[in-house]
Amino acid sequence: MEDRAVLLLGFAGAFRRSELVSITMADLTFSENGVDVFLPKSKTDQEAKGQSVAVLNGKGTETR
Repeated sequence: MEDRAVLLLGFAGAFRRSELVSITMADLTFSENGVDVFLPKSKTDQEAKGQSVAVLNGKGTETR
């Protein structure tokens, strides 16, 4: 079950393999809208400042 959750998070957030393996529970902040993932370092973060990526849950408000 945990493997499936990591794969889905990686797909939804478009994360690289190296980014996925570095994510810990402390890097995740859950809210009603989804989850905010803090990446301490990534290939595109040359200054190693870290980056937050919002992964929405897909339950947006519908307008009719």
